[in-house]
Amino acid sequence: MNSVAIVGAGAAGLAAIKYLKEANFETITCFEQSNQIGGTWNYTSTTDSYPTAMYKNLHTNIPHELMAFPDFPFPKDTEIFPAHTLVKEYLENYAEKFSLRPHVKFNTKIQNIEYTNHTQKKFNVQTYDINTGTTSTSNFDAIVVANGHYTKPFIPTIKNSKSFKGSVIHSHEYRDPKVYSGQRVLVIGGGSSGIDVSKDLLKTTKSVWLSVKAVKGDIGEDIHKDVTLVPIVTEFLEGGAVFESGAVVKFDAVVFATGYHYEFPFLRKFGGCLLNENGCDSDLMIEYEDGRLVTDGDTVHALLNYQFYQFDTRISFIGLPLKICPFPLFAVQCRLMCSVFKGLVRESELEKTGDDPNALLFGYEKQYAYFEKVYKLIGEVVVVVDEARISLRKQVKLLRSIHQS
Repeated sequence: MNSVAIVGAGAAGLAAIKYLKEANFETITCFEQSNQIGGTWNYTSTTDSYPTAMYKNLHTNIPHELMAFPDFPFPKDTEIFPAHTLVKEYLENYAEKFSLRPHVKFNTKIQNIEYTNHTQKKFNVQTYDINTGTTSTSNFDAIVVANGHYTKPFIPTIKNSKSFKGSVIHSHEYRDPKVYSGQRVLVIGGGSSGIDVSKDLLKTTKSVWLSVKAVKGDIGEDIHKDVTLVPIVTEFLEGGAVFESGAVVKFDAVVFATGYHYEFPFLRKFGGCLLNENGCDSDLMIEYEDGRLVTDGDTVHALLNYQFYQFDTRISFIGLPLKICPFPLFAVQCRLMCSVFKGLVRESELEKTGDDPNALLFGYEKQYAYFEKVYKLIGEVVVVVDEARISLRKQVKLLRSIHQS
């Protein structure tokens, strides 16, 4: 196995290039549909050809000491929770340090990936050159899917949603709180995006409500005291909504911070399908049901070790899990990917990932346990969590509250 195609030049794609280079793969080609590296860390306008989920005032919610790639720390003078501009700069420096750019084909969108022929020994990768409008096909021995999972917004179905006359967007479109100056805004979703956007909106709005399913664990500690917590919406009205409690609230705008769906439209032949309002487009599903990667977009099926396609481990996904420290996860998965591609780790040594929607929901403890398993597979003894990291992790909430005050 000598040639590898990578989908996307975000942080995961850059990590894949780096580790494949270090493993001495001969041909490494990363296809990036935009004109720059960075993926979701690129701040774009909502009218951009490939808009990201980045908004003007976003800062990381993870200290940079925990967020950095293992062998490439952030500069020492970096603020503890860096602004998105500093993360983009960090990735630019990462690409420069390890000479990753020469492997990236910019303005090139992958349209389809399938086997070259019935022998299934190689993959045909069909690409579209955005600048010239031409299509071409190349052959590769392996595929790395690093396209991220912040491009297909999920908005739940709520009774009479079309009757609301105000502004309605998904947080993927949110950019600047000035747009909502003096308005009453409802944010729906109690995850990181919902909590962060609700805080950001306080800078300009008259009032902000945050609708959550339930206050679990320490979510209440993360919500700003000036944000009003409300239960789930059961019905929209022309100028507001009815909540599960029976309360009626009037507001001017809604921001859905309700997450994203997984989608791999370039892997249609492998069950990556396009999603519509009814789930997966049945016309594009593969013949054998157990091989589908995506059904309703809530999770990814047919995986080994949370990253390899069960029926062909020459297809590796990087960065599918949620609630993780992303860059360290990318690095660990890329190392395992290289070992599998090289035949140093056998398919029989990999574990089947469950199909439960929560299978890809990690959290810190599960992430570090996963790291230990991966290092054991590749034959290394590594201290995954040292005392310094444990101490910093315990202080994250306190540090975040100080940073935001």
